[in-house]
Amino acid sequence: MAVLFSRAKGEYGKVKPFVSFAMLLAWHFCFWFSPASITFAPLLDLGVTESWLAYLLSSSCALLFAVASLRSSRRLKATPRASLGCAAVLSAASLSFSFGLFFGSPVHSYGLPSLIGASEALCFILWGEFFSREDYDVSPLRAIGAASSVLFVAVGLFAFLPPVVAPIVAALLPLASAFLSSVDDGDGKDGLSPVLKPAPMRKDALKNIATVSAISLVAGFACFHLITIVPLDDLVGGEWVYYNGVLAGTLSIFFVSLVGARAHKGSPFKILSWLLVLVCVAFAVQLGVGRPANPFSFFMAASAYTAFELLLILYFAIIVQKGCATPAIAFGTSMALFRLGVLGGNVLSLWLESQSLQSSDIAHWAASLSLCAVIVLIVPLLDEGDFMNQLAAKRPVSPDDALLEACRATAVEFDLSKRELEVLTLLMRGYAIENIAEEFVISPYTVRAHVRHIYAKVGIHKRAELFSYVKEQIGEPSSS
Repeated sequence: MAVLFSRAKGEYGKVKPFVSFAMLLAWHFCFWFSPASITFAPLLDLGVTESWLAYLLSSSCALLFAVASLRSSRRLKATPRASLGCAAVLSAASLSFSFGLFFGSPVHSYGLPSLIGASEALCFILWGEFFSREDYDVSPLRAIGAASSVLFVAVGLFAFLPPVVAPIVAALLPLASAFLSSVDDGDGKDGLSPVLKPAPMRKDALKNIATVSAISLVAGFACFHLITIVPLDDLVGGEWVYYNGVLAGTLSIFFVSLVGARAHKGSPFKILSWLLVLVCVAFAVQLGVGRPANPFSFFMAASAYTAFELLLILYFAIIVQKGCATPAIAFGTSMALFRLGVLGGNVLSLWLESQSLQSSDIAHWAASLSLCAVIVLIVPLLDEGDFMNQLAAKRPVSPDDALLEACRATAVEFDLSKRELEVLTLLMRGYAIENIAEEFVISPYTVRAHVRHIYAKVGIHKRAELFSYVKEQIGEPSSS
């Protein structure tokens, strides 16, 4: 029994970052796509739709602001307190919106959704920072399978909750995600973020991010335009039809990852290309068959949208973990453009509906142009998938494996505490006292106290002697 428990714990440790992300995404789908989360009006009420659009806009703007302010090399200071605090704001705002606090005022219609979007964006980037510190060893297909299974179970069980309980449970999901992502189980990389590759080496990754993000903009537009242009009267399920589309998407991704993992083949990064093919089929069926095919087109587009939302983060998680980009650049750019695409597709459908043009030539031209745009993007996305396959096959980037092992060996030999090991590692990386204090959000005085303790335990009196000792552990000649 102990062996089985230990094995299960080890397997969970490998996929924990993806489980925590799945719970944050589960909040997104349960909160915005389930009628049980909205207690003050029908889910498809125009007021709720306007709040949804405000959420998409604020989320995109917050992500782009993070990209612009942090740029290509700066990181967000991620601490458990910051993660839980941000998740608490997201939970409180979503709970207030669900129960109609300030209902009928701009605060409820636009203020709370904007706060929800901005706090969720920050949660995504903080999750990325914690993820980059994880030293996980799991195949991308298994990671996708773990995330999609957790997402399917969470979203599936949500439908059986009483209307009063459902918003509360949804509000707890970001808190659970923050706790799982920031909790230290002793299996990470000593709480240190990976050192970024030199700028020339990051060039290909940044090109990949730009290309896939641009493709995600078009994909988000096409998916949500098709989802929202289909008249509700043509669909079965009423208000729950969007929720059912989410379930179909998560289940399909889980099935694909399961088949691929069992066959030990298949590229998870090519799934995004196949999603574009699915969107093409959805548009072709709608344009060719017409209204009788609307239910099929709707569910294909809804499944593609859900899968894109899930895979996009997992796709760029590899780039972050390999040290090719910061979470702000990878997640911020891709998710912002995808959400802007969703916003654009939704706005176009609302405009066509308001002008009673859903079946007009304008609507058909819009659908045809979307279809052509998606078809054109399939080949470039396949090329980027090849790049990701090569990147995933490489060993994760480490600041300096030999140096880290020497620091760990020194810590074991002289019984250094975990914090002292972290300080020692950063000292060996060349960090100044003030930089270490910023990294761990502690005072410089505390850092100096840790350094004095290290000196006392190792039996040396100055930093040059400490450098000499650690470098001797890895066979490097001392410079002093």
